[in-house]
Amino acid sequence: MELVVERVQSRTENKQYDGTPLEVITEAICEVLPVDETRKLEMEVWFAFSAKTLVDSTLGALSNKVYKDMQTGIKKVIGSLQALNLLNENVEMEREVFRLHALVDGMAMHHLLYPEQFSYDNMITTLKYHLESLCKAA
Repeated sequence: MELVVERVQSRTENKQYDGTPLEVITEAICEVLPVDETRKLEMEVWFAFSAKTLVDSTLGALSNKVYKDMQTGIKKVIGSLQALNLLNENVEMEREVFRLHALVDGMAMHHLLYPEQFSYDNMITTLKYHLESLCKAA
């Protein structure tokens, strides 16, 4: 699991993102979604690791670290929208961090388990829809 975390962090830190702010944020969040074979394998490791933490208490510290790292990344995403003055004033930052984190985890799990029903296009459209709902009207 630590290798997966390192790979994702390295990829996000070294990637050059292009596009509108929402396109860049969508692309950044896609680093932790199963949008290609590499990320699908990483998400399968995450899914298996998460299930194992339910029965193996020795994994608790690493599990908490992975969770906190994800929370930090999501907080940066929401903070970016706020810094760019795109975030609706009525969005509660802390609550939204939890909500977006849960949405991303849920979409990853649904796409892994039910790729025909929750396709790549469904996943990306849902993510974009949610991010747009957080932003001020253009």
